[in-house]
Amino acid sequence: MSDSEKRKSIAPGRGFAVAGSPFNAVKLELAVACVAAAVLLLVIGTFVENRLAQLIVIAAYGGGAGLWIVWRVRRISHGQS
Repeated sequence: MSDSEKRKSIAPGRGFAVAGSPFNAVKLELAVACVAAAVLLLVIGTFVENRLAQLIVIAAYGGGAGLWIVWRVRRISHGQS
């Protein structure tokens, strides 16, 4: 690949942009849920000492967050049709 071909393959200097999508809000909520899950994993030991109870709390959070994301995606996708 010549040097001029390499320059053509690089995106113009507008910066990185994501095309508008109705699912962008859901992507943000998913990122927030993942960060909150990571924080929960780090601090769960200070609030709950029993390992089984920790597992139940983490599973409940994961299930709730997953159901929330599914509900949001279905609501947006049915609204588009």
